Amino acid sequence: MSSFLSGLTIGSVLLGLALVIIVVLYLLRPFVVGEDEETRVSREEIDGLLLRKESLLRDIRELDDDYESAKVAPEMYMAARPQMVRQAALIMKQLDDHGYVEPGTTAGTATADIDAQIEAAVRRVRTPEQLDEQMEAAIRQARSKPATSPTAGNGATRYCPQCGRPVEPGDRFCPKCGQTLVQESTPAQVTRA
Repeated sequence: MSSFLSGLTIGSVLLGLALVIIVVLYLLRPFVVGEDEETRVSREEIDGLLLRKESLLRDIRELDDDYESAKVAPEMYMAARPQMVRQAALIMKQLDDHGYVEPGTTAGTATADIDAQIEAAVRRVRTPEQLDEQMEAAIRQARSKPATSPTAGNGATRYCPQCGRPVEPGDRFCPKCGQTLVQESTPAQVTRA
């Protein structure tokens, strides 16, 4: 051991000592400085609220998708969605109370961004009557278009009987709503074949 130390120069000993001191200071820093308990608890609450908000927003998007694809009854949709939106609004208010600002924004732009999101959500929320009127208008418009889109064997445009979307001649199911498009053969069709 003494032969090892005698072979070291003063510069290498000082460099090694400096590295050891830096490592020790780095490891002791959290214990010496410490985080304010209130700040830590607030940060944990904000993290929990953010996770709940993201989960609720994801659930709302899934519910909207399920409603659009007719997987959820309109009554259930109209009962569940407002409750979920209220829960998300309460969580966002709690985040505001904690002073949370979305990363990459300032307080002023965060408020304007939130206002824009609320306006977009209000525009998306429609009564069932408005949805029915829009769907009927879309179906009328699709049926009045010339036959430049998918056609049946006789040259007429084919549409899904459930949602009114144009379908390809070989489609057995509607790509939007899943409605069966292939009609079972009747005895008259069998005898012609």
